[in-house]
Amino acid sequence: MELSDNVSRSELDSLKEGFIIGDIPQSMSDLSSLDKLVDVGYKKKSIEKSKFSDIQSIFSVKPTDEVVGTMCIYVYRDILVFKNKGKIVGVAKICFYCLGHKIIGTNANTNFFGQSGDFSKLSRILRK
Repeated sequence: MELSDNVSRSELDSLKEGFIIGDIPQSMSDLSSLDKLVDVGYKKKSIEKSKFSDIQSIFSVKPTDEVVGTMCIYVYRDILVFKNKGKIVGVAKICFYCLGHKIIGTNANTNFFGQSGDFSKLSRILRK
């Protein structure tokens, strides 16, 4: 919240706020800001190819038995950048605490992403 309250914040601080609680990036045509993720404090980590199929099953459209929601301000501490042949094809900002997400690069309805235990599965995959 310090970033929001700081009226004399730098351009980098504004970008950091946009990643953490805002809507940066907004679309697939707005990806240049991703080059600054490390500059604003995110750590770059590659995911082992052996985990790709598990992640793909989580990021697939499927029915859900129960919908869980929370009422809080999402703090996107994790940002996944999906690439195919070196080109960015999608971005997922995740708030594991509030079960929030913002996903770009798909036409699928992502409203129910992470339900039925998928947030927990994804958290375990990323933390290993």
